[in-house]
This record gives sequence, structure tokens and C-alpha cells, in this order.
Amino acid sequence: MTKIHRFEIGRARRGGVYCPPLDLNFPALYRVVQNVSRQQLDEAGLPDEEPVESYVHYTIDEHQRFLDSIERSVARGITYAGAPSLVIR
Repeated sequence: MTKIHRFEIGRARRGGVYCPPLDLNFPALYRVVQNVSRQQLDEAGLPDEEPVESYVHYTIDEHQRFLDSIERSVARGITYAGAPSLVIR
């Protein structure tokens, strides 16, 4: 999936990272751990999907919505080598 995010110029936002050489604000990176049960998938009208336990997802969208229970925290980076990458150009 490709998503373009336009960065603000100048001061860093709370939770974000400011890069002085580029004069750019990078948004906060959120680590989301999601759990979805069979019952919750059925209630959401997704009977063909499999339940999820401790699925880890990274996003820069602090308002992204997920099905059922999640734990969201600010991450300083993606440390797991097998995780999807995040490219900022």
C-alpha cells in the first residue's frame, strides 16, 4: 500500500521527530498490537477471515481505526527484521 504524507516545515509536533538538517518534522510512529476473536469477526460480517492474536502493525496515522481490541504506543523505530518497512523520502 502506498500512502503519501506531507510533512510540516519548522517546529516538531508533540510526539514527532524534528530533523534539523532537513528542517522537517517526521510524525510519530505508532506500534499497534491487535487481537480479534472469531466472534468479533462474525459480528463484523467477516466470516472468511481468521482470528488474529497479537498482530503487530506500524502506522503514522494516529487516528487509524482497527477492529476490536488494540494496544497503541509510540515507537522509536521498527526493531523486528521481518516487519514491513516504512520508507520516508
